[in-house]
Amino acid sequence: NEEVYIDKKSHNSSNIWSSFLGRARIGRNNNQVSVVGEEENIFTPEEPLSNWISNGFLNYFSNCNVLYIDKVEKGLILVYERSSNESSGITIESSNLYDCVFVCAGCINTTAIVDMSLARISNSWYKTSQYFIHSCPIHLNAYLDISSFSNIFKKSNHNQDLCDYFLEIYSQATGHYWSHTQIGTLNPVIINSVLRIFPQLLHSLIRLFLRQLYFSISTFHSNLSTPSIISCSYDKQSQQIPYQNIKIEETVNSIRFHWKKIINDVIWSKRKSLKLLPIPLGEFVANILRGNKLGGWHYGGTLPMRDNPLNDHDCFPSGELKGLPGVYIADASTFPTIPGSTVALLTMVNSHRISRQYTEKNLF
Repeated sequence: NEEVYIDKKSHNSSNIWSSFLGRARIGRNNNQVSVVGEEENIFTPEEPLSNWISNGFLNYFSNCNVLYIDKVEKGLILVYERSSNESSGITIESSNLYDCVFVCAGCINTTAIVDMSLARISNSWYKTSQYFIHSCPIHLNAYLDISSFSNIFKKSNHNQDLCDYFLEIYSQATGHYWSHTQIGTLNPVIINSVLRIFPQLLHSLIRLFLRQLYFSISTFHSNLSTPSIISCSYDKQSQQIPYQNIKIEETVNSIRFHWKKIINDVIWSKRKSLKLLPIPLGEFVANILRGNKLGGWHYGGTLPMRDNPLNDHDCFPSGELKGLPGVYIADASTFPTIPGSTVALLTMVNSHRISRQYTEKNLF
């Protein structure tokens, strides 16, 4: 029940591109797919997670903040802060002994945990460590949905929290890397933010207008941008555990004209399917509404996998951290570069690969 359009190579002056356009299943309330209801999310892991916890396969700790991983004689332990509802406030606690630890806390958090762990092992609290963080340049644009004019007062039937379409483009204009574009309406959070600017009397009219707008957000390969820098330092003073300072120097990455042009050209070529017309100054309008002003998305690459790791914070292809054996990094921190695509499934696949290889090697 999905619509997918596959182009043969299109020759547009000096540009050659191939593209795939598809309707996002989880972003649309499709009545023919009975397993996906209007309020359901097919990616929600709540039920299996609850079952694993109730059956004793997982120990779940709430109100915790992992500080570092400590290597002791017989294994690894986690040291963490725990918030208490009582007057005692925050306490420092240690976990049980583990043979291995898999860290997938998100790039910035994972990097902070690893840096404090390595600093503790080498007793280098005085040292400031720097990490390169990669991100995908992003481009936004706005369009007018001409398909809905005939049904302008009809209630929208798609999930506004998710996009309606995805568009993958391979082009020599972007260095022969794939780019990824999501196309959809404004989500309710942004709509409510816009409505707060205007008097209540105008809200119905403004909602009607905003429903006619579609926005695209495109991501390009991180090799087309300049990495940002994360600096980790410590303020030890008289504390048992030093206070960690994290400073992110984010690079401003401008979007080149020919990157924008290839996205606009391909979307225009799909006008019979998408029924979208570009809005003059649409990029300006979209940039006003976005939160990240510096143009980066999908952060990773601070603890890169290498065949021959150079630094203690580098990882082997297995995900194991060079400077802390037994610790495996299983999120986007290990990606040497970040592809111009949605990275959620890629991160999950890599995490599954790392854990599967470990179990096959050590448990069977």
